[in-house]
Amino acid sequence: MKRTDINNELKILVEQYICELEVIKNHINVCYINTIKMNTSNDSENIELLKTIKNNVPMIYIIKTNEKIDIEEVKKEKERLTADGFGMFRINYEKINNESNQSKYLYVGSSKNLRDRLKQHLGLTSKTTFALHLKEWWTDKKIEIEIYEIKDCDNMQLYEDLLWQKYKPIFGREGKK
Repeated sequence: MKRTDINNELKILVEQYICELEVIKNHINVCYINTIKMNTSNDSENIELLKTIKNNVPMIYIIKTNEKIDIEEVKKEKERLTADGFGMFRINYEKINNESNQSKYLYVGSSKNLRDRLKQHLGLTSKTTFALHLKEWWTDKKIEIEIYEIKDCDNMQLYEDLLWQKYKPIFGREGKK
């Protein structure tokens, strides 16, 4: 295959992709549901707040804070918790976005069982799940969780990725988890 052939093929593929995105753009149906304010150390209040969230509905969520987060301190906390017996404590260094050190956004995610997923991020469930487990290392901090219902769940990952690109959260990564 000659270089000009590949260029033409790529042009055709890009045009097809643009057409597909145009269709998706015209069918976006995402509805703001609520913003929940929590303290990472208040388990009983957090459990009550989580009961207000619908489960079995596709949602995108954005966890943010006005607190300063120091990436190096997060890495030290992970080491401390591992040494203290939290062997399954799961914040992967590869999933800490060092370039986002000044971000107020902690995480952008999606779930069809949001109540359960947020329990994991708060640290209210098993330590073996990949999640933030906030109460284990980031105690007594205020967070906000913005919740959006996705009516078009075929494109949920695309919407999550676009929000990830916009907000550059400190934790997690773009793309299929």
